[in-house]
Amino acid sequence: MKAVRHMRKDEGGEGGTIVNISSTAGLCKYTFLPIYGGSKGAVLHFSQSLAREPFYDNTGIRVITLCPGPTATKLMEGLDNRIVETSSMKQIQSLSDVQIIQSIPSAVAAMMKLLKEGDNGSVWLSANDKPVVELTEKINKHLDELEKLTLA
Repeated sequence: MKAVRHMRKDEGGEGGTIVNISSTAGLCKYTFLPIYGGSKGAVLHFSQSLAREPFYDNTGIRVITLCPGPTATKLMEGLDNRIVETSSMKQIQSLSDVQIIQSIPSAVAAMMKLLKEGDNGSVWLSANDKPVVELTEKINKHLDELEKLTLA
């Protein structure tokens, strides 16, 4: 949050963009990496909360979230040694039948697109070497419905 002080328009900065990296693990109920998934879910929630008004109006800082799927990085190495529940291997196997590990260039292309086109508070999915997809409307709909339940 230190950089925010330097970017804030209301404190003499020029505004800017913060891109937080969540994950598909933060969107889905995967049993094999609950700590990782929980932390990535927290990144998504933090970003969505920070992006709400009046933050952007006051600061000129966009907050955008990228949720990449499995990507060919060192994080994927030795994954089986970090699984909390070994019976979760079935879930991993079923996912690997339909999900590919995306290339780094695919994830970079997603990042470039959201930097150019992403609105404040937007959430983007990059997975399976497919073009990046904006999830903002779906995420906001879910969060709004949950908020209504808490106020009922």
